[in-house]
Amino acid sequence: MKLSNLIIIISFYYIFTREFIDIKKLFLIEKYFIILDTGLYLYDSDFLNCSSIYEFKDEYKKENNTIILKGFHYKSKAYIICLVNEYIFIYNENTYTILNYKIEQIHKFKDGYYDMMPYKIENSYLGFIVVLNKDIDKLFFYFYNFSIKEGINEQNIISFSDMNIKNKMIRCQINSNLTFFICFYYSKINEENYLNSTIFYIENMNLRKGKTSTIEKVVNAINEIKIVTSFNDNFFLCYSNNTNPICLIK
Repeated sequence: MKLSNLIIIISFYYIFTREFIDIKKLFLIEKYFIILDTGLYLYDSDFLNCSSIYEFKDEYKKENNTIILKGFHYKSKAYIICLVNEYIFIYNENTYTILNYKIEQIHKFKDGYYDMMPYKIENSYLGFIVVLNKDIDKLFFYFYNFSIKEGINEQNIISFSDMNIKNKMIRCQINSNLTFFICFYYSKINEENYLNSTIFYIENMNLRKGKTSTIEKVVNAINEIKIVTSFNDNFFLCYSNNTNPICLIK
């Protein structure tokens, strides 16, 4: 066995003897942002070199953690944003610095499905949207737009009360030019199961609800939905309902 391969194996063993949470490739350089149960780290492309960005204190819990990892990239600016329970970490790829803030409203998100979507980068301001679903008919959107020098500000809250979302099974994805996002979700009408979608148009710091469509009727209850989007705004969607995953392009 080559020495380089042995070193890589040892490096992977070092990572995975601790709890591996998530990974994301940086936009500007060939490195990886990795979340372990002990903190946040940067690894090079062959996982031989590691540097610690932040060591967790009480942010990471022994159980029932909510971790969301996203990236912002616009022109020459790039950020990695990581939500660890009620704490948000913002890593600036240009300056190699990290900031962290506590989101006081996070307790409102517990016991529901929520996700975080990058919205915009403008000068020293960052914007992201948190989508929250707890009830069948309600969907909430929390707009955050703040200066990274000043910290998290009060958010703009927008709600819709005419949804039909079963079992909190909804996933949303923003488009490439940040003008709208689409939510795919499981609905039940007259005891029949459906995969539906709704478009929401972003208008400054507000939202306008667009068309709701039935994608297809399904046999069993949907228990998982995954979405990715391409640069030409094709949405690649997979869902599962106790069968093999079914994948579509919309």
